[in-house]
Amino acid sequence: MNRLALPICALLAFAVPASAMAEGLCTSDEVAIFNATMKGGDRVVSLCADHADKATWLQARMGRGGQVGRTFPETRAGSLKKFVFRRYTRPRTTYLKLEFDTGGRNYTIFESFDGSENPPDASSLRIRSLAGGNEISDTELVRTTPPLNLMRLENRVTTKDFDE
Repeated sequence: MNRLALPICALLAFAVPASAMAEGLCTSDEVAIFNATMKGGDRVVSLCADHADKATWLQARMGRGGQVGRTFPETRAGSLKKFVFRRYTRPRTTYLKLEFDTGGRNYTIFESFDGSENPPDASSLRIRSLAGGNEISDTELVRTTPPLNLMRLENRVTTKDFDE
């Protein structure tokens, strides 16, 4: 093995925990763009695609016990157009949002890094009613994919200005 191979392998093993694939709802032939468990529970949120940086489709899946309970959108064709990506960046701070609407609700997956906070990174899932915009839930997520991985979707899905 050459001298660079071992450090690179060690770095890759650190960047994506082995448990990430086991805990997610993506299949073995898919890439987990985002994968997390809801804090204090066994529910899982996964964003699955065909490729990490050049996705041609994207699906959000939610479930528990390794079983998919909901998939959005149901079909992969044209799926990238059904998501909205938003990013806000300033020195030492990045806020990312991926949104989609289904079943009368707006789902927003947040990822953030703020160097002035402790811990500096956080993730959450917010669900709002489309009728009236009232919040249904806001749940902290424990991510098993690398921080700020949602950036892989910028300019792959509809990208808009950050609105909060």
